[in-house]
This record gives sequence, structure tokens and C-alpha cells, in this order.
Amino acid sequence: MPRKKSSTKKRNNQKEIKRKTKRKSSKNEKLEKKEKEVLPILPSSKEVKKSGPEENTKSPKKQIEKENKQLRNLFIGIAIFLLLMAVFWWAGHLFSKIEVKGVEFVKVKEGRLVFYKTSLPVIYKGKETSYNIYFRTNPSKLEKIPFQGTLSFRKFLVLNMTDEFSCQGQGVIAIANMVNVFNVLGTKIVKDENASCDPEARYLYVTILPGNETRIEEYAPSCYNIYTKDCEILESTERFMLEALSQVRKLG
Repeated sequence: MPRKKSSTKKRNNQKEIKRKTKRKSSKNEKLEKKEKEVLPILPSSKEVKKSGPEENTKSPKKQIEKENKQLRNLFIGIAIFLLLMAVFWWAGHLFSKIEVKGVEFVKVKEGRLVFYKTSLPVIYKGKETSYNIYFRTNPSKLEKIPFQGTLSFRKFLVLNMTDEFSCQGQGVIAIANMVNVFNVLGTKIVKDENASCDPEARYLYVTILPGNETRIEEYAPSCYNIYTKDCEILESTERFMLEALSQVRKLG
């Protein structure tokens, strides 16, 4: 009988141990559950890596180098732009200049109209100044109009016309331009239908008349015919004035 008691006691002890172990395990599970509820869920190392600053974040030195490079490129771009503007201005200024028979002209625009300007030094009120002369025809084209003879200067120029040469108002402009230019050159233009070519060449005698070709000829000393084709009155008279300006340049 003592052995039976001992065996029963042993079984009871084992049961008690199991109960305690089970209680302890249950208690640990409850504690773990509470810790999970209380503690925040920490992100994984991969998530930290993604949400944190980029690995390629540049240092302040590299950032400064980048900004300096951008500024340098900006200044280079501005310099190139200014250089191109200067080149275009110089090219435009260069090609706007025309020199014909020693007379320099500058191409100018007034609205839709194109003029060719040259200047003469004059004395006005005791001071030297410039008198501007404007041609309507390109001087390079005027040079191609034949001029036979040599233009000389006198105090007077008798100008006659065998036709009205109204030509939509161009005739009036042509005569007015001649009067102004020769007046500046010291030659007064007058109209005298009774006058003719002077054998002694005491004055210039110029006749504007129609022709099959626009040209100018000196048919006697200081006597000239300006032949004008198809209302080319501006071209023919400006060719005459061009010859006069060229002679002035040669005389100094």
C-alpha cells in the first residue's frame, strides 16, 4: 500500500506542474499581446531606407559646383547673344553703305520709302555743318547710266525742258532736287526758254528731253542734253547730280 500512495502522489505532482506550466504560458502570451498593443510598429530596415534621405543627396560642395556651372553657362549664353547682335548690326551697317564714283551713300528707310543719303560740308551762319542729300535711285544703278563728256561748274545753270515730265509728280521732285543740290554747290538754276547753248560757255545749259535711252551727253562745252526714257526723270536727273557730286569730291 505505501507504493500505491507514492505513485498517486507522483501523478498529482506531474499534473500540478503541467497546470503551472500552462498558466505560465498563457500569462506570457497575454503579456506579449499587451506589449504589441502598447508598442508602436517599427518600420523595417527596407522601409527606413526608402523613406529616409536619398543616398545620392549631394554634398554642399557639389551643389555649389552645379550652381557655378549654371551661372557660367548663363553668362556664356548672354555673351554669345550680344556678340551676334553686334555682328548683325555691323553687317547691316556695312551693307547699307554704298560708294559710287568717290561719293559715299547710306541706305535709309522712311516707312516704305528707301533713300540713299549723302552729305556735303557747307558753311551756315559762319559755322561748318553738313547738308544732307537724298536720292531715290540706288547710286549703283545710276552709275550704269551713260554720261558722255565732263561736267564743269559755273555760277548759273539754265535748265529747260521740252516736255512736262509730270510722271505722277516725279518731275516736280526731280527739278526741286536739282535746284537744291546745285544751289548748295554754288550754282544757281534758272529757267530761260529764250536761252541756248552759250558758245563762250559762260553758264551751264541743260535740256531735259525724251529719248529712247536714258543717258546724258555733253554736245558742246558746258552744254548738256539729259535724255529721259519712259518717265525715268528721277534717274536721269540724279545721274546728273551724281556726276556733279563726284566732281566736287575730286576737287577736294
